[in-house]
Amino acid sequence: MPKEKLLPPPPLQQHYYTRAHPTPPAAPFPNILPLLDNPVTTLTTHNTSVIMPPKTIDEVIVEMEELQLAEHEPMFAIYQDLVTARKADIEKRAEEELEKKKWEDEVISLQEEKERIEKESEEQRKQEELTRKKEELALQATKILAARGATTPKATIEPTPENPVPTPVLPTTTMNQAPVSSSIPRPPHPDPFDGSDATALNSFLLASTGYLELYKAHYPSARSQIMWVASFLRGALGNRVSTALLNDELHPWLESWDAFKKYLIANYGQSKGERVAGATQALQSAAQGTRTAQEYLNALYGAVDLIQPISLAVLIPMVKQGLHPSLQDRLLKPTEQ
Repeated sequence: MPKEKLLPPPPLQQHYYTRAHPTPPAAPFPNILPLLDNPVTTLTTHNTSVIMPPKTIDEVIVEMEELQLAEHEPMFAIYQDLVTARKADIEKRAEEELEKKKWEDEVISLQEEKERIEKESEEQRKQEELTRKKEELALQATKILAARGATTPKATIEPTPENPVPTPVLPTTTMNQAPVSSSIPRPPHPDPFDGSDATALNSFLLASTGYLELYKAHYPSARSQIMWVASFLRGALGNRVSTALLNDELHPWLESWDAFKKYLIANYGQSKGERVAGATQALQSAAQGTRTAQEYLNALYGAVDLIQPISLAVLIPMVKQGLHPSLQDRLLKPTEQ
């Protein structure tokens, strides 16, 4: 093992070290990079060992710049190596920081995915629990019906009507409603009615009423009853009723099945001449009153359908004279820009 001692400075820098530092720094050696950031480093050069204190790259570069060692050879090459090493260290730290950020983003993404899966699993579990409870309730209801001797009515398949009015969903029979016996023959559906033949209206209403009375549990509301009957209406009458139902228009004749029957009888239970005369009189005597303009126009649609064809030159004055006086005055004023 060679004897450890300080390495003397090079001849070109002898005067500088002697004047500035009585003990020359352990710097002038071919490769200083292995000594950096080490607790204690022993450098062997020219069969001489030098013990170096621990220093960082930045500390060595600053010290060399303060002592102006970078301006002299052979220290300039070492100074360049240190600067290059510092740059590489900065780039390495930046890459490590970027890799750390990327890893953190992946961890966050995985955590979010985990939370999403847990949430979906919880929702699926709740849905399965709800389905299980429904099945238990259905089983309990079946046991109660069986204990009371009730039977569940068989589902009936009805022919699809030609008119595209949607048919309401049939509710299940409750305990307070007696199921329809399969031994009772089903009444025939009413023949399609377009309003042109007044003599066919009575048979149409009779068949419709008989069917709805027998299947009252299937059509409990007035709207469901009218929608079923409307599926057998044709022509202008069918279009008028279907449009009113699909657009949720407010008409007195849509409030109940009896009101709808009265509407059909009043407007289509007479001969064509009588219907046209009555509709014309209704248009001539119509008045808006306290109704909105839209409600007033809706009430006139049925009368207009009955007297078709009719020209706008005749129809507009009849409709206009029934409007509220304030609306008539506004119609006479020019349109504001």
